[in-house]
Amino acid sequence: MRTFHTHRKSNSRQTALTFHNLSYAICVCKGYLVMRQLGQLEMRQSRLSTHWSKPTLGARMTIFSLVETMSGRSRHVLYDHHVAERVASPRSHPEDP
Repeated sequence: MRTFHTHRKSNSRQTALTFHNLSYAICVCKGYLVMRQLGQLEMRQSRLSTHWSKPTLGARMTIFSLVETMSGRSRHVLYDHHVAERVASPRSHPEDP
């Protein structure tokens, strides 16, 4: 019975891993811009503090950002990020040589 109990533990871990992969896939399908923005934010934060570079926190932030985007609360954040991206690109300034 002990062997069976240990086997059940490994199954629960596999289930948790599968759930994480599934949630990640949903995030990729429904929020590519959010994933891209989140990745850039995590890269910036990881340079300032090692606390932000933990994958579990990143996964939680990803799910939270996806929920925020689906609820329509962070659309202005994506819009501001897009505008900042256009301003930062040299093609957005045709008057420059």
